[in-house]
Amino acid sequence: MSKDELQLLDDYLDGRLAESDFDRVERLLDESSEARARLRLLSTVEEGLADYSVEFEESVAEPAVVPFRARNLIPWAIAAAACVLLVFQQFRNREPVSRAGEENTNIIALVVDEAGARFAEGKSPDDEVRCEAGEYRLEEGVVHLRFSNGTDLVMNSPAEFTIRDSFRVDLVEGNVRAIVPPTGHGFTIGSPGIDYEDIGTEFGVSVSRGSQGSELHVFDGQVNLKKPKSSDLIREATVGDSLKFVEGEISEASPAVEGEFPTPGAIGYLRWKQWQAEFADAQGLIGFFGMDDGEKRRAGVFDNTASNALVSDGEVMGARWVTGRWPEKRALLFDRDLDAVEFEIPGEFYELSMAVWINVDRLDRELSAIVDSNEWELGDVHWQISRTGFSRGGINEIPLEQTVFNEAVIPGKWCHVALVISKPERTMAVYINGKPSTVSLMKEDGPITPGMCRLGNWLRDPEWPHAPVRGLRGRIDELAIWDRALSLEEISQLVKDGQPTALWSADSFTTSANFRH
Repeated sequence: MSKDELQLLDDYLDGRLAESDFDRVERLLDESSEARARLRLLSTVEEGLADYSVEFEESVAEPAVVPFRARNLIPWAIAAAACVLLVFQQFRNREPVSRAGEENTNIIALVVDEAGARFAEGKSPDDEVRCEAGEYRLEEGVVHLRFSNGTDLVMNSPAEFTIRDSFRVDLVEGNVRAIVPPTGHGFTIGSPGIDYEDIGTEFGVSVSRGSQGSELHVFDGQVNLKKPKSSDLIREATVGDSLKFVEGEISEASPAVEGEFPTPGAIGYLRWKQWQAEFADAQGLIGFFGMDDGEKRRAGVFDNTASNALVSDGEVMGARWVTGRWPEKRALLFDRDLDAVEFEIPGEFYELSMAVWINVDRLDRELSAIVDSNEWELGDVHWQISRTGFSRGGINEIPLEQTVFNEAVIPGKWCHVALVISKPERTMAVYINGKPSTVSLMKEDGPITPGMCRLGNWLRDPEWPHAPVRGLRGRIDELAIWDRALSLEEISQLVKDGQPTALWSADSFTTSANFRH
């Protein structure tokens, strides 16, 4: 796309398109798939900002808080399902709208994720989220910016940079990873004495404060090295190249060190690490298995790191260690009939809550185990997923009147599943991503005594010759257990704290089913 065509789309979304240009935009969208993709990306940013601004206006005005958690504020992936051409035709005759007393702003990028981020005063995103053209300084943490053309920038602190427009950032100090889609072709990171222009690639640029040099690491594709303020090509760099520019000279550089240029996924893991260090002291937490201790993993120990641990450590039986929600995070893979982790939840409870982050590969059994007591005796607890994706719990010899809602586990996606049992309230509920999947009324009283349990399986009774297989087919990378009933608000916060990426949405797990019995 030409710069003139890109400007047409920008003007349309900003409400500044001249009447004479509407036909040009309509033809462009009709003829160019690249233009339609570009408008989808731009619309995502615009809609996200609109929703964010409504939420912000309805809240009580407060001074900016730093550090911040932008990921909880931005509703993403809104425009992807819409037909761009129909959207354009629908809004063709709309008038530009602006709120009273507010000037039109040119939002170039959004903070879509962060871990411990703190910007310098006066050099931070508007409302902690929106980035216009200007100077920025990241003093602590890691941030992920998404530009209106779809380009992602991930940077470690300290970092100082200037956003010129949606296709150029000048780096004064820091390490930046750029991930550039076709719609961002030509995106440029400027540095002292040299520009690095994307030709469809993923690359990292490093600049040390006060230096007149920089380093380039090409992770994928191609980058053109150019003289600033000109189109003069100095050199091409391709995948695997590491170059340094010092005092006007280009030479080979050492390869990038692991962690020097974080990926978008690495931010989620860093955020989780910070969260789990505090979470270990949570009220009523008697078991927390974050699966993050390499030494314990190698010894086959399922390590309980809760500060007030009551639940025993577990024994890994057959399940294998694989990647979890993020590349650096470990998970247990259950994909054979006998794979399990055995542990004990001792004692009798009036209330009990359990929660897992789970990614199911397939649901090829009538029921697949999440956590099951080893026996089926008085007070034993069983928590499973049905073939249709609904999750439910049960306590032996306590009959239930169950209501099934339309939240289900979808194979191939990470989701948060929580079981909450309360004898005082006479209820047992299962929540998927903070929304009810099944809610049951206990029709009779009885003890809650889980005892010896298995994660991802049950103990098949040898005296039951045709006992069905309940082995889970999928991954679990976190298990938490409380001796109290969690509130819906607490469960929703757990979902937000652990969501795999900033663009992950809990709204994509709803099925068409909705019935009660």
